[in-house]
Amino acid sequence: MFCPNCGEKLINPNQKFCQVCGANLKELIPGYAIEEVESNSYSKNALNPQTEIYNQQTPQLQQINKQGIPNKYAKSCFACALISFIIGDITGFLTFPAIYLWPFLILLTILTIIGLTFGILSRTYKKRSEEIEPVSGLRKAGSVLGIIGIVFNSISLLPTLIILMFFFS
Repeated sequence: MFCPNCGEKLINPNQKFCQVCGANLKELIPGYAIEEVESNSYSKNALNPQTEIYNQQTPQLQQINKQGIPNKYAKSCFACALISFIIGDITGFLTFPAIYLWPFLILLTILTIIGLTFGILSRTYKKRSEEIEPVSGLRKAGSVLGIIGIVFNSISLLPTLIILMFFFS
């Protein structure tokens, strides 16, 4: 059997995602049924060479099927999270030295809001990735960095807004 998205030969007839492009095979192939296999069924059927599990699926291949290649949503999640994290770091370090320069504080406030937006986008892409893509380390890293970016940007936004309210009151 071949992947209808990229044309690559599938390793296992029961896999949920293509090992190359990460396409969801259940959605792309009408009537595609996945047989659920118990986690210890490999050891039970290892002595019987007639089983498909013995011929095609090893514990290493099971691990590949569970953790796939990151696709566009996982990559977008990580990219947005990284941008949010970097903006949070920059604005966090520059907030307090710029107390007496209110035009610079306005610029920092705008940057912080942009950083928060990227952090929220990262979390949105993470949710989409969970729904349609296989598990990937890039998505996990993006999720963690996104949360840290949101926290950093929120922490630097609060004093900036307080200082700006003090200047304009």
